[in-house]
This record gives sequence, C-alpha cells and structure tokens, in this order.
Amino acid sequence: MSDCGLVRSLLLSWVDEKLPQDLKSEVAEHLASCGACAGLEKTYRATARLGHWPDEEIPVPDRLTGAVMEAVETAGKPEKEEDPDEEIVVPTKPV
Repeated sequence: MSDCGLVRSLLLSWVDEKLPQDLKSEVAEHLASCGACAGLEKTYRATARLGHWPDEEIPVPDRLTGAVMEAVETAGKPEKEEDPDEEIVVPTKPV
C-alpha cells in the first residue's frame, strides 16, 4: 500500500488495533517505508495514551494536597459579608 492518504485514513483503526488482518500487513509495510506516515502514527499513539486514565492510583504529595485545600478554604470566604436587605441592582441591557 503506497497511498499515504489511504494509510492515514486507516491510522486510527490501526492504533486501536481494529483493522482486518489483510490491511494490518499492508499498513505495517507502508509505515516501515514512509517516515511521514510513521511519524503521524507515533503522534496518534501518543494522543491515545494521553486520553486514557491510568489504571493505578497516582500518589499526590502531601504538600500539594495541603496547598490545594488552603486555596479552596481561602477562595470560599467572601471578601465582605452580604447584607440580606441590600437591594440587588440589575443593569439594563443596552439597546
């Protein structure tokens, strides 16, 4: 298979391992001989890896957890106390 356009249209299925066997060998041959398509395949594989959530739990350093919690607590405090009797003024829409 020497048609880059055809191979590129099959790359997502190739990366997902959903190509029929006869097409797999043709795509593999093309990728072995075409640096441009092989580079695109590497990009597709990297993108696919980024889209998958890891199966294992990723440890979070305690200092990061503490910093995030402190930021959340600080952000949750209003700058000034709201007055429940204060009238809310909604600006009119310009014409």
